[in-house]
Amino acid sequence: MAIGIRHEDRLDGPGYFNPWKEHIFLLFEEQELWDIMEKVVQNPTNPTELVKFNNKNVKSKRIILDSIRDHVIAHVMRNKYPYEM
Repeated sequence: MAIGIRHEDRLDGPGYFNPWKEHIFLLFEEQELWDIMEKVVQNPTNPTELVKFNNKNVKSKRIILDSIRDHVIAHVMRNKYPYEM
């Protein structure tokens, strides 16, 4: 099953933010990634936990980038963490 949002529901600008946000909330909850978005998470020092954190971080950023239109990506692509995006 593909993770993502339908092409027509991707964020196109500020006027569509609220419906988009609802889709994203559900995706993050479904994928058990919401904890990385809820607060500023410190990078773990334990190597095993660090790998898990990095995987969640990358997966979360990918979901966000896949759910916005190309012209919006420039506004968020330089952020290191998904909660900054």
